[in-house]
Amino acid sequence: FFVQFFMKSMMGKENGMKLNKKKIIMIAGILLVLLCVVFTGIRCRTEWKKHALTGYMEGLKEQTETMEEVTVAVIDSGCSVDEVYADRISDSAWSFVGIGTDVTDEYGHGSQMASLILHNTPESVSILPLKVMDGEGTAETEDVAEALSYAWDNGADVISISLNAILSGEEELLTGLINGMTRSGIPVIVSAGNAGTDVKNLLPANVESALVIGAANREY
Repeated sequence: FFVQFFMKSMMGKENGMKLNKKKIIMIAGILLVLLCVVFTGIRCRTEWKKHALTGYMEGLKEQTETMEEVTVAVIDSGCSVDEVYADRISDSAWSFVGIGTDVTDEYGHGSQMASLILHNTPESVSILPLKVMDGEGTAETEDVAEALSYAWDNGADVISISLNAILSGEEELLTGLINGMTRSGIPVIVSAGNAGTDVKNLLPANVESALVIGAANREY
């Protein structure tokens, strides 16, 4: 149902959208991965969720040869993943912390997100790591904005931003970039945070055009 809804909504968009049906199916699959495997670290424990995700992704992998290539920009703390995925990491990876091509993950979160995507998607999906967080897990709004622009300029098909900040009056630039990307047909997926805070007070989760993902277990 989610994939059908997403396809209808994306294929109905105007503003110069050029995605074909196969690419939309692939992007929908990636969104499903991010929906089912939680940003906030709460694992997908129920069996039906595991079976639904596994079954759908196995179906996608069977179609790998005919699928379009999709690039997911992971705006996070960098990327240090297993060598088995080395050929699926974009050569355009960039760090806005140290300024350069070294996106070594000193915090661990970005690597976790990249690994989840790579493990659950066909080989035609690649990661564009964009490092904006330092070893303490903090990031500057300006760096996130620059990373978004960089991802857009370098042909990313999906954006993953699993971080948030309390509103500080600097949201206009990020909001404009996210709205522009979604209007052009690039889904921007952001996390709802870890503390159950109302997303209207968080950036970029408060941007209406973004796809905001949260999670809860039985205790929370």
